[in-house]
Amino acid sequence: LGLSRDHRLAGWNVLTILYHDGATSSVVTTLGTLLQVYNANYLELDERPLTDVVLKRVLDVLSDQAKLIEVAPRKVRLPMKNGAYHIQQSFVYKITSSGIEYLTMMQRVIDADNTVTANITRIQEYCDLVVKLTDPSLAADSTQLYNDFQNMLAAYADVMKGMHKLDEDLSELANDL
Repeated sequence: LGLSRDHRLAGWNVLTILYHDGATSSVVTTLGTLLQVYNANYLELDERPLTDVVLKRVLDVLSDQAKLIEVAPRKVRLPMKNGAYHIQQSFVYKITSSGIEYLTMMQRVIDADNTVTANITRIQEYCDLVVKLTDPSLAADSTQLYNDFQNMLAAYADVMKGMHKLDEDLSELANDL
């Protein structure tokens, strides 16, 4: 999303920062603020800290190509080391309505993907139980046969619920798109 080879989730994380922190924070969202928040809270374990050059490229992609954020020059008050403030011209970043839509839509896509993953697991479990229960040498001398049959029915019910949910999710996503 930000076309950064070393920071694959940088664009997504910047949108998240602007969406969550930008609206509620009393601090103006400048390049320095984004860089500080990203490096403090959004780095992966093996990821090197983001530099301002890389962040500028990610922000250019998000603003110029994707139109998910807007950039405007503003005069902002910045704190100095002695505690006083000074006024400086700086670019301020805000998420657009398209960016907010993108974040919410992608979350729904991730939810649908999780549903598919869970269904695949249950489908495999169902198929394994069908194979086990169709074995002609199956002995009915314990409750294992009954338990396996109940597990197969539960797996079938879960798979069908998941398929219906996935159908609803995909239909809703297609309508929204």
